[in-house]
Amino acid sequence: MAFTPITDLKRASDLVVAHLSHNFSQDDANITPPAGSAQVAAQAGNTGNATVGTVTVSGAYAGVYAVEFLTATTFQVFGPEGNSIGNGSTGVAFNAGGLSFTITVGATPMVAGDGFNITVTAGAAIPFGTVVFRAKGLGKAAAWAPVTTNASLVTTNEFAVVFGNHYGFAADFVLRPVVAGKYNAIVVKRDAGVKEYYLKAVHGTALGADFDVLKQLLADQGLVVLDDVTNLGL
Repeated sequence: MAFTPITDLKRASDLVVAHLSHNFSQDDANITPPAGSAQVAAQAGNTGNATVGTVTVSGAYAGVYAVEFLTATTFQVFGPEGNSIGNGSTGVAFNAGGLSFTITVGATPMVAGDGFNITVTAGAAIPFGTVVFRAKGLGKAAAWAPVTTNASLVTTNEFAVVFGNHYGFAADFVLRPVVAGKYNAIVVKRDAGVKEYYLKAVHGTALGADFDVLKQLLADQGLVVLDDVTNLGL
């Protein structure tokens, strides 16, 4: 009997059906978030005419970020909930909270209270059943990336199945920014049985016949991909 998913409710048991233990089979992980997008608007009433360069979004939450100038050349950035995510200076790349950009001074200096609003659309959610990879032998904090092409299907890489966010099991969640000393995901990477349905839904089209190669690479790590879960012979 092939596995038939409940499409309106994704549970941990729809993905991982057997493992030795949470502590052994699972690991904290950092996954590089998909890029989002941003739009910048000067706040009404600005005195200065500085400009904001291209904003790169990598893991930032969706919402409106406020850039508030403290002096003509220094500013503070606040997140959508009003929390400070960092201070910056004109002419120097700002990089915090999943946002990266540079502000360039204009002919008219900025003054305290001037600012910009940056409206962020978050990157796509990590789909339920995503497999990630990275080169073997890296430290625990080294970033993983989703498998998107067969170029990553080599024996010099290691693989894992995304199980949830930094709190625990989660389906189709948006990754937080990668921050030193913290993790933004949980992965299953060894000695477990996982169901094929959702893995194939995410990777089957892109990989085609090489989806079987991915299954074998996972099996080599002790991750058995099961299309029939009536007899779990792990």
